[in-house]
Amino acid sequence: MSFRFLVSVVLLLAASPVGACGPAPAGHYAWALSWSEERPDSSVAPVLQGVARVYLWLTDAPSGGFSAAELDVSGSLLVTGFEPREGVLNIGAPRRPKFAVGGCPEPPFLAGAITVAGLGEEGDVCLGEQRVTVDCAEQPLRHPSAVRGCVAGSGEPCHREAVPPAPPDAGDTAEP
Repeated sequence: MSFRFLVSVVLLLAASPVGACGPAPAGHYAWALSWSEERPDSSVAPVLQGVARVYLWLTDAPSGGFSAAELDVSGSLLVTGFEPREGVLNIGAPRRPKFAVGGCPEPPFLAGAITVAGLGEEGDVCLGEQRVTVDCAEQPLRHPSAVRGCVAGSGEPCHREAVPPAPPDAGDTAEP
């Protein structure tokens, strides 16, 4: 896949409103935050004192793979950075990764590492409301994405379903 294609996919993410998501496929795109660089299912760790990495994994892609994503990192642990893995082009910020990847990788796929800091208290990391994954179709579509987060200490990791954006309210249109 060419650099020009990657840039065009990133621009698609930047220019498309969230409402431009495609219909939800039979399954859904899903991401996981994991304490492990080898396994996407390591969602619980001891209380964090200092700095650690949380790994961002694509765990489900019903259309076979993905070409880009725009995510929103949330939670009580301090997010200090996002380091994409080799081959992933990120134009976003640590709390707002926005990246493209060539080759339409299939799950499980490690997209990068989020650096977090804790002060010896329980905490969590999740993906917020902005969770969009772009498929690999000739005319790429944006799809809402589910997520499973991770925790440091006791508690349950967040689980958020892939929820398509609500259609615009008919009452929101301005009268001439």
